[in-house]
Amino acid sequence: AGLHWSGNRHQVPASALDSIMKKKRSTRKDAITLAQATAVKSALQLLTPIALVRLVDQTEFGEYRLFWLVANTATMLLQLGVDRSLLYFLPRSTEEERQQFVSQTLVYFLGAAVFASLLLVGGGSILPESVASLTEPQYILTAFVLLWVASTPIKVLPNADGNIGWQARVIIIVATLRAVIVIGAALLTNDIQIVFLSLLGWAALQWALLLYYVATRHGLRIRIPTAQGFSRQLTYALPFGVSRLFGGAQRQGEQWIVAYLFSPASLAIFSIGLSFKVVLTLIRGSLGNAMLPRMSKSSAGGDMVRALELNSRGNIAVVLFMAPTVAFIWVFGEPLVRLLYTQTYIDAVPVLRIYMLTLLILSTELATVLMVLEQGRHVAKVSLIVFIGSL
Repeated sequence: AGLHWSGNRHQVPASALDSIMKKKRSTRKDAITLAQATAVKSALQLLTPIALVRLVDQTEFGEYRLFWLVANTATMLLQLGVDRSLLYFLPRSTEEERQQFVSQTLVYFLGAAVFASLLLVGGGSILPESVASLTEPQYILTAFVLLWVASTPIKVLPNADGNIGWQARVIIIVATLRAVIVIGAALLTNDIQIVFLSLLGWAALQWALLLYYVATRHGLRIRIPTAQGFSRQLTYALPFGVSRLFGGAQRQGEQWIVAYLFSPASLAIFSIGLSFKVVLTLIRGSLGNAMLPRMSKSSAGGDMVRALELNSRGNIAVVLFMAPTVAFIWVFGEPLVRLLYTQTYIDAVPVLRIYMLTLLILSTELATVLMVLEQGRHVAKVSLIVFIGSL
């Protein structure tokens, strides 16, 4: 629309060109904003264990890692792509449909949180003995998992609404509170049980933040999920959710193998080797989260070329950042671990270098394109094969 015929050439009006350039600048700005917020989050996530290894002993640090392993595994198993489906549905929905999708997502994660906490209470015979005695009293871990899973949508919802600034602020605020609370509790008490209790308070704050955002942006008029609406959301989300589950299960499965077969101190060593991979993966994830809503909107408007262009530019940016960073960490792995985590954790270097190689392989990201094309079944099949082979 808007093309003018001039001689033998098609010319795009200046207004259309301005609109295209504004969209490009807006996309770039959103990606940079999320990347900056994620960089702050990554730095704080790196800072927290750096402080903890100096404030608690190796066994207690392993227990801290096990605490998060339980919580993150619960989220990984139950989110099933429902939260990230908002990035696809909200940009292309009417206001009434948006409220329906948001309500369905909140109800789903509240139910998932209750289910996870009940499983944790009754799963003593399945979990390692170290989990059963992890917190004193034991309900601290159960309550944390309940609040942590229920608050999952806050990581995606503002972005799906197009409120990139709000999403960036949420990322920074939540990460800062977590670092301050954990490090402060460890510094003042040197007691890992007090750290766990402080994390429970932090999870309650994150859940309250989700309720505040929903109340101010969508209102607390929770719509009862309909079978048709929920089926539509799950039909789209489940294939991609299962795919992400296989990818997450691979990472979590490796740590659970260590947790079952070795001591918490060994888990501490292994988790240090994983820590740098998490930082770089978060950078790639922030770009994907910024691109997907715009790719979905372009695809819905019939401009698939624009959607593919966005994905290509994002991949170039990620590779240009990750390749030299991976090379640096590989070469200087030993002094980095010694500087950041002390000589006690030097055995983590071989694990660290192996995971740096996997990052280079995974630098090019195609999941966002497949999500826009609704190729979830294909992604799930490939992820299942990779998952089985890797374990």
